[in-house]
Amino acid sequence: MFTKRNLENACFLLFKDEIIGAIFCTYREINIKQCSFQAACLGGIFINEVHRGRGLFSPFLNKALAHLKKDNTDIFLLWSENESIYKKFKFRPVGTTYYEHQVSSSQKDISNFKRKSISEINNKELFQLKKIYETDKVISNFKRSQEDWDDIKKISSIDIFIHYDSQKKIESYFLKNKGMDLNGIIHEFTNDPATNAAIERQPKITPFKPLNKKFSIIPSALVKIVSNKNISEIENLYCNGVDGV
Repeated sequence: MFTKRNLENACFLLFKDEIIGAIFCTYREINIKQCSFQAACLGGIFINEVHRGRGLFSPFLNKALAHLKKDNTDIFLLWSENESIYKKFKFRPVGTTYYEHQVSSSQKDISNFKRKSISEINNKELFQLKKIYETDKVISNFKRSQEDWDDIKKISSIDIFIHYDSQKKIESYFLKNKGMDLNGIIHEFTNDPATNAAIERQPKITPFKPLNKKFSIIPSALVKIVSNKNISEIENLYCNGVDGV
């Protein structure tokens, strides 16, 4: 997701005062099985089409990685279908994400959930979401600070579906849509009976292997290790769509 922090950490490639390339970065903490890693998450990587094929990408990425690496950085992490390109820079796929393709959902399935844009969430509801996310009801390895949640709330393309309890408190939820890359796809949800029933027949990304055969398998991310720390647990990484840069 593109935020003010991404811009503050961004690297730009200039040609005659024109920006012809960019790499955006945000720093996040990852927790897997009580192991903590510091990650520099990269995204929005591009070279202007007019300037491609001139050998600019490799030196630009190498210089950006050297510039963005902090003393406590354990890994660089990015999301891309072009594994072969990043393999040259010692990035490799880690984690497993399942993408379910089913689309035969009915409106009745989600009748107990109220839909709204995540930008419409008030502070009280945001606090409740944060507390739920910190439990084991949501599968994710990315720690979210208050600033992370504030940034997520600004992504107006994300719809949140909320199930309230009798006291009008958020009991469970799922997130759907995010820009063009996750349009029409559920990419974060609480693991509970009501939510599982609601999203069963909808397209989604999930850490759980589907029972049906209509799914594809993709890595959770591409990772480059830059630390001497033992981070073998990174193989178990799972990332919800909202945390992708």
